[in-house]
Amino acid sequence: MFRKDLIIRGKHATFLDKLSRQFNEEAKLSFFERNVDVILTAPVIGLTYNRFANPDNSADNTAKVMTETLLKEQQHLNFVFRLTMLLHDRQTISLESRINKAFRMNSQSPEFNEARRIFEGYVLGGIEYLYEKLIEPSKTYDQYLSNLYEFVSTHNNRYFAADTDDQIEELCRLASDF
Repeated sequence: MFRKDLIIRGKHATFLDKLSRQFNEEAKLSFFERNVDVILTAPVIGLTYNRFANPDNSADNTAKVMTETLLKEQQHLNFVFRLTMLLHDRQTISLESRINKAFRMNSQSPEFNEARRIFEGYVLGGIEYLYEKLIEPSKTYDQYLSNLYEFVSTHNNRYFAADTDDQIEELCRLASDF
């Protein structure tokens, strides 16, 4: 599945670029080091927050993840793809069907294009969600850090109540020292 350049178009390309490039010139900070890191994270965020988006072909701008990078990250990409297939529509699709999509399907399978569309929809939805929470409302370095803190804290409270806000704050402080 990940054997040719991955091209993201339109608003999602803009969002991807802002997530993986310097969002703050003065501090030289970015949330992700590479586009592929966003691609690895976005479907999990899309699934977690039930965000699914269709491709935006309304603009000419594109963002690309090169084949070479995809091949280097293929093990991780396959893991996230399989996770997406296992978790998508788990209330209505049988476990056996989801397992077949995740582990037994190949590019010649009739349902491959549908599985790819589902995966890409969660990638795009996750990119939108990350952009809206981390980038969009920010103008200053402090606002970016505040948004990151809020995002991590909200996610933490939703899934990992054992960590305290003080621990998250300390992690943010450590991250800002880099």
